[in-house]
Amino acid sequence: MTKIKRLGAILLVLLMFAGLCACKDKPENNDPSIVVEGTELSTALCTVIYDDTVWKYDAENLSDEEEYSFINFFIPGDDDEALVEVDVCVEVDSPKDFRDDLTYYGFDEYEYAVNNAYDFVKVGGFDCLKYEDDDTLYYFNRIEGAGATVSVKVDGQYSDENVEKLIAGIKFNIEDKGLEDGPWYWEGEPFSAPDSAAAVGAVSVSSKFIKVEDCIITKETFDHSVAVCGDKVYILVDGALKEYDFDGNTLKFSKDIEIEGDYDAISRTKDNTIWLSSFMEPVITMKDGVVTGTYEDVDNLSVHPSGTWGISWFTGNEVEKITFADGAVASRETITYKELDTISEVFVDENNVYICGWSVNEDDGFRVYVYDQNGKLQKTLTGEDNDSLGSITYMMQTADGYLGFDGNMRTIVLWNADGSYLGELGDGDLFNTSYPWFCSGCQMDDGSVMIVMTEERADESAMELVAFVLSGF
Repeated sequence: MTKIKRLGAILLVLLMFAGLCACKDKPENNDPSIVVEGTELSTALCTVIYDDTVWKYDAENLSDEEEYSFINFFIPGDDDEALVEVDVCVEVDSPKDFRDDLTYYGFDEYEYAVNNAYDFVKVGGFDCLKYEDDDTLYYFNRIEGAGATVSVKVDGQYSDENVEKLIAGIKFNIEDKGLEDGPWYWEGEPFSAPDSAAAVGAVSVSSKFIKVEDCIITKETFDHSVAVCGDKVYILVDGALKEYDFDGNTLKFSKDIEIEGDYDAISRTKDNTIWLSSFMEPVITMKDGVVTGTYEDVDNLSVHPSGTWGISWFTGNEVEKITFADGAVASRETITYKELDTISEVFVDENNVYICGWSVNEDDGFRVYVYDQNGKLQKTLTGEDNDSLGSITYMMQTADGYLGFDGNMRTIVLWNADGSYLGELGDGDLFNTSYPWFCSGCQMDDGSVMIVMTEERADESAMELVAFVLSGF
């Protein structure tokens, strides 16, 4: 072969190699072949070498602390809009946020921790998980021995070769100190509580913990709902509908019920029909786990125990009173509750419509307005000394007044029959909880009420959805 031919072959190979390199459109790791040159920016927990002719960083929001480092890099674009942003973060803290991120970004905690089911990419000197979609590239991992979570999040045009070079210039300055994280959810101690009782004035409230076999583990704090239909209990958890057998003491999983759409609220009627509703979803009725009806163009719905009508609402002070007949919407009537500015929740029982929300008078804050079925105001329920309530997540009428769950305040609030404030019981008084969120309630046939709430376990291994039955009022 002549020298010219040899040279041509070498050039051809080089061109092919260059072409392959050009095809690489996503940064993968700290490639040792990438020469990292530029300006060094150091914090206690990370160091980044970057090209300051390309990248800028947000000095105002930079954090450089002993247990937390955060740097936001960006490539400036037009009109103060960044073409791409890269957040470099190291946090010495509990593993909770990392474990939440695992779920949020589609990784299974058990598969990650026990089965080592995922591939890793070297970033900043440590193995990291990789998540990507059209607009986001995210590297992250838990470095247990250091008690730290490391992450690099790219938002925007992450195929830019400048992103690859920046990531190659990252070094996490942490070391293994032999630390150990707390238990995972399958290793932790499930929540439990003793039966309790407490009184407000002459009213005594008893609380009974209802054990859920195979604990309900969730990452969602707020949007769960419950309906009790005799010896069957239906729970909406993380948008999924689950049926449980209930013997008065324990909830035993029976089956998952497949539903289309994302629902977060249940109403129950006297005939043990459950009504599922959510914003931008059709209302579904079910009995014994079987769909019996569908109603379009009905938003969040609280239905009367008769099942013949309900209140559909969004956030403003206008609602629709909807009547149902023969499996269809028979009529719609708009009702304006002029006392309110914004509605948070609506509940309907045998005699009342409870509109919970913020008063049109800003100084009044959050209140519960009790109306009759025609929209006439009957009573206004407030906190102590006419103060604002927090956020009411369930309301019902009792033999001698009213009872509500205040999610924000973690209290059970009681009012007299005339609407005057009677008092309240804290979550610790009744549930032995530390900082729950009262999600939902359902009055049972005997007048007691089942409440479901989210609560972090004492060992921080998980957040559970737990249940109690309240009685005595």
